[in-house]
Order: sequence, then C-alpha cells, then structure tokens
Amino acid sequence: MFPDLPVDPDRPKLFLSICNADGSDRSEHPAGRVISGHYLNHKAQVIVPVPEGYDQDSVRHAFEGFAPFFFYRARIGLSFFLQPEILKAIKRGSFRAMNLDAKIDASDVFALLPDGILVLSVEKDTYETLGLVGEHSRFSKGHRFVIKIDLKSTKFKPGSKLYDRVEWCFTHTLTRTFTFVIAAVEEDGAPMDIGFPDSAHAQKLEPKVEVELIENAEVPLWTQAGSALESPDESANIKQSLLDLHEWLGLVACGQLRVLHVDPFISVYRPPEPNQRGSVMKLTWTGMLVAENLFELSSIVRSFASKHNSWASLLVWGFRDSPVSWKHAEHGHLDCGENDYVIAFANDMAFTFQALGSHDTYTF
Repeated sequence: MFPDLPVDPDRPKLFLSICNADGSDRSEHPAGRVISGHYLNHKAQVIVPVPEGYDQDSVRHAFEGFAPFFFYRARIGLSFFLQPEILKAIKRGSFRAMNLDAKIDASDVFALLPDGILVLSVEKDTYETLGLVGEHSRFSKGHRFVIKIDLKSTKFKPGSKLYDRVEWCFTHTLTRTFTFVIAAVEEDGAPMDIGFPDSAHAQKLEPKVEVELIENAEVPLWTQAGSALESPDESANIKQSLLDLHEWLGLVACGQLRVLHVDPFISVYRPPEPNQRGSVMKLTWTGMLVAENLFELSSIVRSFASKHNSWASLLVWGFRDSPVSWKHAEHGHLDCGENDYVIAFANDMAFTFQALGSHDTYTF
C-alpha cells in the first residue's frame, strides 16, 4: 500500500538572508548558524571567478590548506552506538552518522546527530515490532513514525531503564545491520578515531576532491551587490539579483553549458547583468563533511572574496534521504529531497540561500 500523499503538499522553499560577513565563521553568526545547524552534509563546492592576472594553479593554491576530516563507512547494527566505549565517545564529542542503504520515503532511515539525538524514521511495520515510542511522521501519518533518543542525556547510561529498553530493542527486534557513514569530532575539534568490530568491514575514507576550470564563461560582476543595500533606490532590486546569482551558481554546479554560450534561439536564459567573459574555478569535496570543516572552508572563501575585491561562493548539499535538514526539522524526499545551502560573499557581506524540498518542516 502506498502512503497517502497530502492533499495540498507544501511548496519547495528558498530562504534568503543578508548580513555582514565579519564573524560568519562563528556559530552565533546568522550565516554561521546555517552551517552549524545543517548536520548531515555529503558534498561541498567552492565556485569563484578567476581574478585577472591569475591562473588555475594560483587560485587552487588559495584552497590547498583546506583538509577535510576523514570519515568511516561500516556495516553495523544500531546496537553499535550503545556499546559503552562508543557511548562515552558520543557523549564526549560530536558524532554524525547515517545509513546509506535506504530511501526516506520508502524504508527505514537512521541518523545520529552531533547533539547526541539518534533519529529513527521507520515504516509502520518496523514501528509496530520495534517496541519504542515515537510520533507520526509529518508527511506520512499512519505509515511512518519518527523516534528520537537522546544518547547524550545524563540519564541515558547502562543500567538505566531507558537504556536497557533501547538496548533490548536493538538486540532483539531491530537487529539488522546497515551501511553507515560516520564522522566524529573530539571536544577540541580534532577528528576522532573509532574502533569497529571486524564484522563491520569498516573503511576509513577521505573526501573525494575534484577541481575544474571553466573558461570563456559569462561571469557575473557581482561586487556591487553589497553597496546596493545602502541605496533605497537600488535595494528593491537586490532580491532579484540574489535569485539570478543563485540560478547561475546552480547552472555552474550542474555543469550546464548555458553559462558559456547563451544562444537566444535555443534558450531563454540570460546570465546575471552585468557580466564579462572570464574563467571560473570549481572545487568539489564529496564524502561525509562536518560543520567544523565547513566553517574553515567558509572562512577561506570569504578571505578570497575580500582579497580580490570580488565575489566567492560556498555550496553545500545535504543527503537527499536524510531524516532531518536543519537541526531536528523533519525531512522527506517526495520529488527532490533538497536540503542544501549556498553562502556567497561580496563587499564584506554574506548572502545566504537555504533550499528545501516540499517535504520539510524547517522554517526560517
């Protein structure tokens, strides 16, 4: 039986925010909150225009210092997270974990968030046999349930009633193993080594790095965006300017040739104005990326824009089948599963875009 679809599903959402770029690498900053609150990231991309007089190697060198943390891929059961040593590590640092072999709208999905919340988004059959109490999913009432367990709670420890109940369920009813990606960070911000049983066939992986130079593209001259905010006559146009840049960045990210040559007989798309012919550098990291790394990358991107009196952008994609988007907001897939963000820097300003699909409870 297929889940009942909402009669009037929510529309996809795009939230825009504008703030001073200073301090954007801190969690209390508006742009910093976007980074710190997005827990499960699988890809980050930097898109920057190549400054006049610079070549590909010179631009690439500006980002060579960025070294994202390693992560693990392992085949484990949920009881792994309840092992005393692992539970101590979870309480001490910040863990991010998610199973990859599942679809959020059609199967059981599990995620461990850095604040210690273990999220179980399960189908009706699993819920009825599991033995733990949850709530109806916002998007599939009666067919999917969401259970949240706080592993960092001081009351959640071996011998407590809740711990013993959860452990019994994970060792007697929900005993299957799943392919997880896991990244952990110590209290001091260093990556954390994790011990796995041999049966997990654990792999310690580094994010994949790709570099691409796009030449002869129509590159927006976007440094006037920040100053436009100071003019009442121009501020009305800033929203459209932001949307135009967001669309252009999306085309570059997708590898669309429209940013190179726009033929009016083929496409109605027009690149943002003003623009000029130039080169764009695209650097991509794919894997399990943590906020601690993305704060560092954001700082490098901001410095690049400031140094060259230009604009620069950071694009981040969340896992499409993640059970949450920002913080604990429930997330579903439906037609796209978007839970992504872009931070663009220009004229000491930070312009933030948060894109979400229609099945998501996050509000700005």
